[in-house]
Amino acid sequence: MKIHFTDLAAAKTKQDAVLVFPVAEDKKLPSLAQAIDKQSGGALSRALSSGRFSGKPGQHAVIVMPEGIKSDRVVLAGIGSGDKLNPLAQENLGGALVPVLNGSGAKSITFVLDDIKGLKTSLPEAAARIGHGAYLRSYHFDKYHTKKKPEDKPTLASFTVALENAKE
Repeated sequence: MKIHFTDLAAAKTKQDAVLVFPVAEDKKLPSLAQAIDKQSGGALSRALSSGRFSGKPGQHAVIVMPEGIKSDRVVLAGIGSGDKLNPLAQENLGGALVPVLNGSGAKSITFVLDDIKGLKTSLPEAAARIGHGAYLRSYHFDKYHTKKKPEDKPTLASFTVALENAKE
């Protein structure tokens, strides 16, 4: 799996099958997610208000987008509170997404990392840790697993983290 970093402006125009947004326990959507929510007629807000998703670390809500939205699916990834999102939790956030997205058959995703309230590390460092966690979790040893079914094989080939000033 390849890890990429791109500017947030490029992510707003890029057509990707899956977009991932971090959501804290206050359930406040980042700005780009709010725009997608408005375009989709409130699909993300409905997903936040129904079900068991509360924004806790390790929770994910996968929402299938209606026609006309630039992405097929949106994943809301729970982060807890921003002040508890330490470097290890950032790597766990990236790593926890890999099996969720491989299970759904996604080939490429864009993790949109906007300003997180209470985050103690810089956004570029958090982006690197999220990408590193995803890279570590994507490792699979299949040299001797020749009888693996196609649906059991990993599909995720590209993991992009979008943030302001991605060159850092």
